[in-house]
Amino acid sequence: MEEIKKVYVTKYALSDGILVRDVVIEKDMCKVPGHYGGYFHKGEFHEKIEDAKEDFERRKQQKLVSLQKSIEKISKLEFKVKK
Repeated sequence: MEEIKKVYVTKYALSDGILVRDVVIEKDMCKVPGHYGGYFHKGEFHEKIEDAKEDFERRKQQKLVSLQKSIEKISKLEFKVKK
């Protein structure tokens, strides 16, 4: 029988928050029993909440850097009319 464990899913942490799921862990991924397409890869889920928080902070920092680059790019745009 497969062992069910509670994990913290951080894949959608910036949009939906950290999700708590009961899953079956197999090698580098986990599956949500009875849910078609309900699986997460290594790095998208954590067994310890401390690890999930650390991953959340990493993802948040990456997004802030990405948004700052977008702001800088948009700030440099100038009004142009193409013929």
